[in-house]
Amino acid sequence: MQSQFVLLAFSFFFSFIVLLFFTLFGKRTSKRSRFKIPIAYILIGPLGYFLYSVAITQSSRAFNSISETTIINNTWPIFTVVFSDLFFRKVNKSSAVRWIEGVGILLGLLSILILATNGDFLSIQIDPIGLVWGLIAGIAYGIFGAYSGTLNEDDQHIFLLVSILLSLLLISIPAALEWGSIKQVTLQDIIVAFALGAIMDGVGYILWVRAIRLSHENSRSISSIASYMLFLPFINLIIVKLFLRENQLLNPLFIISLALLLLSTCVVQRSKEISIFFQKK
Repeated sequence: MQSQFVLLAFSFFFSFIVLLFFTLFGKRTSKRSRFKIPIAYILIGPLGYFLYSVAITQSSRAFNSISETTIINNTWPIFTVVFSDLFFRKVNKSSAVRWIEGVGILLGLLSILILATNGDFLSIQIDPIGLVWGLIAGIAYGIFGAYSGTLNEDDQHIFLLVSILLSLLLISIPAALEWGSIKQVTLQDIIVAFALGAIMDGVGYILWVRAIRLSHENSRSISSIASYMLFLPFINLIIVKLFLRENQLLNPLFIISLALLLLSTCVVQRSKEISIFFQKK
């Protein structure tokens, strides 16, 4: 589609339909909670859909490339951990455990850096505007994800619905400004928008905020959940391999990146055990 904002508008519309259905027919959503809309929902909700998507779009336009934006985009799990620990969670962790978790996440980012640049770090073009937009996206989604983890199951339904509705209204403004550049909207455009909206921004968000909530309720570190999200770039490449018959999976750098990512996840998941091991030594 010639306009990313128009694509987002269509995508958000399908997300709204999915989340509306999920809210109205969710087995545990009480009628009372459906009419409870705190001001925090209105302020934080659009961060996870509207601001995140617009910032990523603007970052990719500034870089005129997806590689740099991909690297910056994958900082959102880190920001989710940071804001969860700073503002929304009370998890007693030693400084040693926090440092080990930080090292693990940095290893994950290194693996994504190798993956996105194909090992050529000098190919990265640092554009200040693109960098700022990318960091805004990560921070926005980090706050959104961290806050969603503090809500119970009923409230999460309403929070997501309010978030996507406000984001749909907001994205309609830039989409309307770029509508004139669209020659035609094809069936393929609608199918792609439906897939993005229903699966990624609909079901994907439902599962992610539920995972954060369950970790919060079970007093587990959000790092243990967020570290798994670093696998997303590799899942993307596997999909490309299966459906587009690309050969990137055979690249030695891909194997190195995957090994670093597995190490990263293990370090984050076992940060407490690693800390105890070094203390004994």
